[in-house]
Amino acid sequence: MSCGGYPTCNFATDIPYLKEPHTVCSSEERRFGNLLRTSRFNGLVGLHRITWRTTCTALSNIDAVADAIAWLIGDEEAVTFDRSDSYHGPEMVLLEATTSKKRSAMDSLARLGNQGLSTLRATYHDRYDEAHVLHFRLDLHALLNGEVRVADRPGTGQVKGEIKVEVYPGQSPEEQLLLAIDGAIERAQRFEKVVE
Repeated sequence: MSCGGYPTCNFATDIPYLKEPHTVCSSEERRFGNLLRTSRFNGLVGLHRITWRTTCTALSNIDAVADAIAWLIGDEEAVTFDRSDSYHGPEMVLLEATTSKKRSAMDSLARLGNQGLSTLRATYHDRYDEAHVLHFRLDLHALLNGEVRVADRPGTGQVKGEIKVEVYPGQSPEEQLLLAIDGAIERAQRFEKVVE
């Protein structure tokens, strides 16, 4: 439709996808009668990012620790080194690896295995903050021996892990965290079947 040769701003109402409700990605939940409707995005579970961090002294085998961090993140190129001198003089190295790719982050979380993920699921109340980040630590010495073990309390020789969970309006942060951990447990079980 035009007026004097210029197009007008009338919205097309005969397009099929505008007439049908979209229930594949989200479902509407009514609250307060018809006054407020919220979309729950039930099918979307994911992680914004996962970060692994540890420090090494001059006496540590930095290459072995870097290999362990690279195995956790699933990418050697993602490991960064920050070298500095400590207060007492010897060199300190901060190793860090982060990924914001959803699939890589879930795969990295799944590397904790069933036991580690079950521990996180059971103790998430103490580890989950208001910014939707789950904080935990792994035993570095066990990791260097090929075993992934969630540490009970802070200490030396640990790898700090942080998981930022995607939470959208209308979603419960705890539910989204538990869904993400459950998804990682499923991936870990698939990994174990492939290895066998």
